[in-house]
Amino acid sequence: MTLEFHEANLTFGMGPSGGTTSNPLTGESGPDGRVRICDLHPGDYRLAALSGDINAPESLASTVVSVRDRDVLNVTLQPVLRIPVPVRFRLDGAR
Repeated sequence: MTLEFHEANLTFGMGPSGGTTSNPLTGESGPDGRVRICDLHPGDYRLAALSGDINAPESLASTVVSVRDRDVLNVTLQPVLRIPVPVRFRLDGAR
């Protein structure tokens, strides 16, 4: 899985599909699906796991992780498949 990690209270904005408009920390999980992230200052962080193209992932999951004064253990994400839903927009009075 590809992982993205950034502070939960972004100062650089969110994109239209919920992604960040800057470059968060990214990486890959190990073969066992585990990851270790070190040297974080206390605060809230968003951890996202995805598969496929990072700009249009096949599956996606995210959660907020709060770092305080000790290690955070056993955070589990279960990415689910994204299902495309066709949507049509029509302006009032348009034909």
